[in-house]
This record gives sequence, structure tokens and C-alpha cells, in this order.
Amino acid sequence: MSSKALYAGPQIHSIPKKIKILLTILSFIIVYGIIGHMMIFNLDPLDAAVQTVSTLAMHYEKAPTATGEAFQISMILVGAVVVWWSLWTSFDMTLEGKFKEYFSEVKEMSDLGNMRDHFIICGAGRVGLHTAKLLALEKKPFVLVDMHDADIENAKKKGFHVVRGDPIEEETLMKCGLTRARALIAVMSETEKNILATLIAKQFNPKINVYARTEKEELINTLKKVGADHVIMPEAAGAIDINKAINRDEKDCEEMKSIKAKVRG
Repeated sequence: MSSKALYAGPQIHSIPKKIKILLTILSFIIVYGIIGHMMIFNLDPLDAAVQTVSTLAMHYEKAPTATGEAFQISMILVGAVVVWWSLWTSFDMTLEGKFKEYFSEVKEMSDLGNMRDHFIICGAGRVGLHTAKLLALEKKPFVLVDMHDADIENAKKKGFHVVRGDPIEEETLMKCGLTRARALIAVMSETEKNILATLIAKQFNPKINVYARTEKEELINTLKKVGADHVIMPEAAGAIDINKAINRDEKDCEEMKSIKAKVRG
């Protein structure tokens, strides 16, 4: 599936830049104020710093000279601009983030509404993520569903479409387009949850194919009874792959011996 989850990557990188600009402006106005107070009012650096803060806070005595008064006014104007810019930037970043989050949710709902004949992967953990990668390579539409923040963020970083929610709740699976889906792949680490997900899937979409994972051999029949079309034990599957590799190597070895014998003969 090429439906990519949106995340605030560019926005995250822009925030430090705005903060640096703000700190630069604040540093400039403070240095400007200290030097100005030292030169115009003949104050030492410490007193000049105190007067600078007081002026920016609007707690100051009016200067006796026109030059001093002009300087104070310039300080107040620049300070007001800095405060305004700081507030506007903070508001802008907050508002922009909210809008981005809102439009991201709208896009996700739109993508889900348009999905047909897709795969629903219950669980975005290790097995679920590997399954998603394989489906993505084959360009098959799918959606991951999980409730754990770490797994959700990890899947989103891969560019996968993820629905946040409990995979064993009807509402969550319906949000994933359960009635329009081709298959449900229940690969949560707890077999009992995979059983519940299978029950819900078959209840609302009897024609859906269900692929269920189990870590317990004694629950294989239970999964099949509730409607799982295919039950997979990762450990058993791994053992089978190893056995196939052994047999393949032995076959290759026997064929090589046979070829050598024919050459010698």
C-alpha cells in the first residue's frame, strides 16, 4: 500500500530555527540596552543590565534628556515587537500543528473509506511489521491497527498506514474497513487476542480470509473452530524453513557427488 502516514517531520525541524531567531533578537535587544544605558546614563554594566530589564518591563523613570528619552522609546518599541513576534510565533506553531494533525486524520479517514479488497493487520509489532513490509513490496493494499504508541510510531516511520485502536474491538476493526477487506491477519503476541479478532472478523464479514498467529500449539484447533482459515506458529514455520534448507543442501551435495562420479567414470 502506498498510503503514507503523515507526520510532522518538516515542522519538527523548523521549531528550533524559530527559537534560535527569537534568542538572537532577545540577545540583541539586551546588549543594545546595556550599551545604551552605559553610554547615555553613564551606568556600570550591572546597573545598565538592571535598567534594561526595567525598561523592557515598562518599569522605569523617564530620562531627563531628549536623547535618553528617545533611547527609552526605542527600547520599548523594539521590546514590543519582540513580544508580539514571540506570541505570534508560538500561536502560529501551535495552530499549524493542530491543523496538520486535523488534516492528517481527515486524510487517514478518506484513505480508509476508499480501501477495497485490502488486508487488515492486527498488531504492528515485530511479526506485523514484517508482514506489512512483504505486502508493501507486492504492492498490496493494507492497514495496520495497534494501540501501542511505540509500535504505531515505528510503523508510521516506515510510511505505513496505521489506525490507532484496540484490534479486538468491533469499532476499531470497522474503522479499518472490515466489511470491505479481503483478509484479516491477526499477529498479536497474545493468541487469545487473535482468537477474539478472528471471531469479530467472521461475524461482520463471513467471507473474509483470516490468517492467525499462535504461540500455543494447544490453541490451534480453537483458532480453526472460530473461523481462522490459516493458523501459523512462527517457531514451527522457522523450523520448517530450517529443515527445508538442510534438505536442499543435502540434495545439492548428493547431486554434486553424482556429477563427480559420472565425470570420473
